Amino acid sequence: MQEDLFLQIDSKLLIVDTMNKWIDEEREQLCRVLSASNITVLNSTELEMLTGFSRVEEGAKSLLAGDCLSQKDSAAETAESVATGPDIVVVKLAARGAVAFGPWGVIHSPGREADVVIDPTGCGDVFAGAMAAHLLSEGIDGLPEFEQLRVALEHANRTASFNVESFGTTSIAELSDDAYQQRP
Repeated sequence: MQEDLFLQIDSKLLIVDTMNKWIDEEREQLCRVLSASNITVLNSTELEMLTGFSRVEEGAKSLLAGDCLSQKDSAAETAESVATGPDIVVVKLAARGAVAFGPWGVIHSPGREADVVIDPTGCGDVFAGAMAAHLLSEGIDGLPEFEQLRVALEHANRTASFNVESFGTTSIAELSDDAYQQRP
């Protein structure tokens, strides 16, 4: 489905947030989608499932290079069988924040402390959505520069920290601008 959607989109910035289900059940198609994306967002467990590396840095380098996306069925690989990776890999680290790897280097974005933790369900989705929304709200329709992505990750971490404070999206729906800005 995502692959079909990509073919219909005329954008200079394609962001993909994957999940373990697609890695387990639709890996070949997922690899094609990740190869076509500019920014791939995933958590550290998904990164390890996809690349085989338990260290985030090693996994991100493998994904950026496209190593884990290539179809290596024969000893004589063709040019078509070697995939390229995304331009940027963003690894969600839950309460610890996120780390991004790209052409400008590495961005470490610390997590934000929630007032109370009720339910973490959907926080990764909120993170990815908030990051994408911030980039779009700033008019970024291409690969973000270091500072642009750093600020987007800061907003994503802050927004996701509110999501854990209730079930579902209640805390996000009721979030005021003042409360958002006051979160350290």
